[in-house]
Amino acid sequence: MSKNYRKKIFFSLLLFYILTLLQKSFLSHFALQGAFPNIVLIALLLFIFFENPQDNFSKRAGFIAGFFLDIFSNLPLGIATFSLVSIAFVSKRILENFQKVNLFLILFFLVFASFFYEFLIIFFTFLSRTPLESPLIFLKNIFSYPILIQILYNSFLGIFIIWSFQILKHQKCLFSFGAENLSKSE
Repeated sequence: MSKNYRKKIFFSLLLFYILTLLQKSFLSHFALQGAFPNIVLIALLLFIFFENPQDNFSKRAGFIAGFFLDIFSNLPLGIATFSLVSIAFVSKRILENFQKVNLFLILFFLVFASFFYEFLIIFFTFLSRTPLESPLIFLKNIFSYPILIQILYNSFLGIFIIWSFQILKHQKCLFSFGAENLSKSE
């Protein structure tokens, strides 16, 4: 294991631990209609976008992020981990097909990842309940107003954060693990 790889692991552990604590304790007070920003998911998408296309560290980052979300939530253990690793895997696969990353693609990933994450969380929570509720309740929860608000909240916050990282990157203030994907958009 190289020294740079150990730094990435340590940085990921520290970052996702702090972001999870921030999300679960502080940001829960900024709820809009029952939805609050998922900054852990947004940070994972940053890992995916700023990662070298040949690197697969974002899947490990998804595991670390999901692990901390699982520890600090009341969900059955492993649901957030599975959800974020799945998002990292699918997102990397989709990004392989694009030569240029632009604002619309980033917005698509923010909407897709937010919806997919909420879908998996609700789906696995639905399956873990005994006795199983009606599938109509599952569909009602998936297509509810707070889920739409959460998707919009994550999308706008994610665009702002990614835009801020791009500005910092152009000013050479931001360290980089490999910003090859976003630098293609220039």
